[in-house]
Amino acid sequence: MGSYGFFLICVLHSAIALTCGALMMFFSKEICAFGHGHETAIKLQGSTPHDQLLIRTSDSFSGLLLFTIGFFLFMIAFVKDREFQSFFARGCVLLHVSMAVWRFYFLRKVEDLAHDWPRQVLGDIALAVSWVFFLVYSWREKNLGAIAVQKSLNLQVRFSRKCHSREVRMEANVSRNVEDNRVESRGALVVLEGLDRSGKSSQCSRLVSFLERQGISAELWRFPDRSTNVGQMISAYLANTSQLDDRTIHLLFSANRWEKRSLMETKLTTGTTLIVDRYSYSGVAFSSAKGLDLEWCKAPEIGLLAPDVVIYLDISPEKAADRGGYGGERYEKLEFQKKVAESYKVLYDASWKVVDAFQSIEDVEKELQDIVLDNPITSL
Repeated sequence: MGSYGFFLICVLHSAIALTCGALMMFFSKEICAFGHGHETAIKLQGSTPHDQLLIRTSDSFSGLLLFTIGFFLFMIAFVKDREFQSFFARGCVLLHVSMAVWRFYFLRKVEDLAHDWPRQVLGDIALAVSWVFFLVYSWREKNLGAIAVQKSLNLQVRFSRKCHSREVRMEANVSRNVEDNRVESRGALVVLEGLDRSGKSSQCSRLVSFLERQGISAELWRFPDRSTNVGQMISAYLANTSQLDDRTIHLLFSANRWEKRSLMETKLTTGTTLIVDRYSYSGVAFSSAKGLDLEWCKAPEIGLLAPDVVIYLDISPEKAADRGGYGGERYEKLEFQKKVAESYKVLYDASWKVVDAFQSIEDVEKELQDIVLDNPITSL
């Protein structure tokens, strides 16, 4: 619901205020008689021409003020900022409650209006409750509804074999939480992992193009991101033009992911699905294959965003080595890739989706499309 609920309530209140304001400006006598009865309306209209003029002017001005408030509410309805929406809703609750209290303590003491105050107080309470409903739902969506968002965006990347299952289907920038059948507007974080030359880069590009054709906002991300200062240091290391200690380069790889975390979260929360070529799992697998302690390798990754699904392109190191361009970078060595493959087996989680990367490009592409669109995505 969220922003749509805010829009709906604002428009409803706006319609009420605009209608009541217009009626007060042009049909004050009729409205007074309808609301209070004919005899009371005559008393409220004043006993002298001077009083009647003052009262009609006052009613007309009150109607204009109410009409202006209605127009203001209509404009407010289009504000998307969640913090402002909550602030405004709390203010409206306070205003309507204050009006109810005023009616209780003032109107019931006025003889001609005493029989009207319960009805008017109920109206104020009903308006306040509509805003309370919005605040409660927003709070639930933000806190209790974190099954879909918090587990993806606020939990650390997990490498244990235990996972909390949440099913999501991608539908044009929308994630659906099957547990409560609630739709949440955010992108999915899809990670492709595998050995060098397993076809990740090509398949990531094809998957992004496919999603865009389906009307889903999607972007291709690659780690390491060599466009940053940290990424350029990593690029020089991978190209064998610089030498770094194994622990140092591992931390640089992790830092490269951390420097993109904020932007990644922004993209996801605004509805963009990210297809990521390598993520934390690669960092841990490659560094642990060098002999570094597995738990030490995991530690810098804690706090990064958890993927909705990890897809592992499975190919033997020997078959990967037969592909064109193999051996161009530091890690593209057969014996080392065998160790990396073993590290991936240690990291493997039952939630991962494994695809045979030795199939034809088209078959792998089709299988990835089925995983992302047709099958449930299980978060870590």
